This record gives sequence, structure tokens and C-alpha cells, in this order.
Amino acid sequence: EGNREKPKISEVIYTDWNGMMISAFVDAHYILANEYFLRFARKTIDFIFENNYEKVLLHYKDAEEGFLSDYVYFINGLIDMYEATDDKFYVGKANKLMEQAIKNLFDKEKYAFRDRMKKGLGILNMFSYPLIENSLMVLNIFRLNAIDENKKLKDLARGILMNFSCQYRIYGTFASYFSIAVDTFLRGEKEDPLVA
Repeated sequence: EGNREKPKISEVIYTDWNGMMISAFVDAHYILANEYFLRFARKTIDFIFENNYEKVLLHYKDAEEGFLSDYVYFINGLIDMYEATDDKFYVGKANKLMEQAIKNLFDKEKYAFRDRMKKGLGILNMFSYPLIENSLMVLNIFRLNAIDENKKLKDLARGILMNFSCQYRIYGTFASYFSIAVDTFLRGEKEDPLVA
């Protein structure tokens, strides 16, 4: 037993997974009324900006560039942090990353966000336009719009919803975030969709 090789552990720190954890720690701060979780979320945000950001968001340290999922979940975490702290730094960073995502990932012809910035080899030579991440990005847009109204962003979100409105049924339960985004749009974006 002493001669067994230790299992390999990946030490890659992914931006999208950390974005989800930031949101989870902000939620834990609310639920448990414990400032530790907010401090941990803040440290995670600082770490991502120090290690996984070089002019654009990276998927992980030393990667070429981030994926749509990195932008979606990290922006969401920044908005959650802003709502928990009322610190404009976080909403400012979220807005800047949203601008980058629109510039680098938004396909004007398909009127949707594509999954990555560059085409790859083989099957990766085609872009994907994931419904879940597009729906979550629309929810991020609505949340940012509720903080600082931006008609251009609101129109972009409306267009994405219209684009996917003809095909969402084929996604089955994976269309749940699309349904939440449509409901949020119809309610007027002010209400937190996950509480509603």
C-alpha cells in the first residue's frame, strides 16, 4: 500500500467554475450571515483578475482566451458581489467584461453569443451557440440594466430571446434558463428572477 502512486490532481483554476463559486459564497454569506464567505468571494475575484485575465478573460491561467461560460459565470459572480457589497468596482468590472463578451463572442448574423472566440480543428472548427449560456447572459444583461439602464444592452437581450424563441422547445429541460429569461423580460427585468 505504501508503494502506490498518488493520484494526479489537476491544479488548473477555471474561471467559469470560480465564477459559480463566487456566487455560491455570496449566497452562503446571506444564508449563514457570515462575513467569511464574502471575504473568500472577494479573494477569489482578485485571484481571477490577477491570474486569469490578460486584456481578455482567460479560461484558465496561460490559456489563449476565455469561453462564453467564463464570461457568463464570472460576470454573474461580479454582479452578485456588487449586490452584496454595493461596491461599484464589481459592477464596473462586470460591465467591462460584458463589453468584451459582446465584442469578442457576439455573432451579429446569428444574433447570439458563440461558445468561443476562435475556431479550432476538426469538429471544433464550428462555433456553437449554447442556449443555456445565452440565456444566462441575457439574465446578466437584465441585472446590469437594472443597475445602470442601458437601452442598447436591453435591445441586445431582447434580440437574443427572439432568436432562440423558435428553437427552445428542442432543448427540453435545458431550456429552463431561457424560460426564466423570458419571464424576467416580461416582468420588466427589475425583479430577481430566481426569487420570483
